[in-house]
Amino acid sequence: MQMQKRLRTYFLAGLGFLLPIGIAFLFLKALFLVISGVTRPFFVFIFSHYAPEAEIDVLVRLASFVTTILLVLGVGFIVTRLFGKTFVKQVDNLFSKIPVIAEIYDAVKKLTGLLASEEGFEKRFRRVVLIEYPRKGLFSLGLVTSEDFTKAEKVLKQSIMVVFIPTPPNPVNGMLVLVPKDEIIPLDLRVDEAIRIIFSIGLAAS
Repeated sequence: MQMQKRLRTYFLAGLGFLLPIGIAFLFLKALFLVISGVTRPFFVFIFSHYAPEAEIDVLVRLASFVTTILLVLGVGFIVTRLFGKTFVKQVDNLFSKIPVIAEIYDAVKKLTGLLASEEGFEKRFRRVVLIEYPRKGLFSLGLVTSEDFTKAEKVLKQSIMVVFIPTPPNPVNGMLVLVPKDEIIPLDLRVDEAIRIIFSIGLAAS
């Protein structure tokens, strides 16, 4: 029974991790096939004047791939700059009403938003630590967000660190705890490595 629960947990976590990647891959592949089909005559005509016949097919595929990437970037620019937040909010509302997809969409949106931000994980979180949580004898990976919380330190009369404890498999969600500095255990681990471990429910730990 216990093994079945573990297998179910691993399966759902793996599915939650792979499904958004698979959907994005299939969408980009379909988009690439459409674009390559539409633009192929044009690229063949262009490259036939400048490249050997044996290299034309490779160049056409490469040009189609670049065109696909540029199209996605262009759509991103139009959505963020021209349509604005109202359009994005409408899309969010649409996906939030679809069962199962809503949870995946929300998790991927939060994660990609954090990764795409100018600050990124490395600048948002100072370092990785271990803290004794949720009870004595059990330890959790934590990401230090602030090493000085003056108002809390005045009340508690001790040095405090603000630590974010992500919850797998979605590292965007988690608990925010205030931990005395003398209870912090430094960990020689990069922030991106910690995020990868959390996202994989510990399967990437080594």
